[in-house]
Amino acid sequence: MHEAGADDVLRQLVQEVRQLQRRVADLEVRPRRHLAGQDREAAAILLPIVAEVIGAASFTVSDLMLYATRPEGAAVRAAILQTAGPADRGTGRRVGKLLRRLDGADVAGLTVARHGAEASGAVWSVKLVSVAGKPIPAIGKAARAA
Repeated sequence: MHEAGADDVLRQLVQEVRQLQRRVADLEVRPRRHLAGQDREAAAILLPIVAEVIGAASFTVSDLMLYATRPEGAAVRAAILQTAGPADRGTGRRVGKLLRRLDGADVAGLTVARHGAEASGAVWSVKLVSVAGKPIPAIGKAARAA
């Protein structure tokens, strides 16, 4: 197999592993977490913007920080500035620590979940988990398996 073909196979495998990690996380039952007021406020700012921009796709803090540097990343950049403070060498670390504290908490119907790690850091996703305080029922294979 030539090198370009191996790179394509590796990319596909990484994508499939991320999808499997999301599916496993969807099946896990996470206890409700109590958040400090400051973290709840930060989540209410950051999570809706990340959900809007990235959707349910997996991302790392590095991905998020890179996106924030692009012209189309202005909303993400503003949310990071509000939640993690001024942009400096520690901004990514502060965002990562915030996501760790938010992991599994339901904030305005959204939650962030860690799905593992890769070379650039933890892999996260944001998903809709409730509407008006009511859990969204599982659909598809996960619901049939339950």
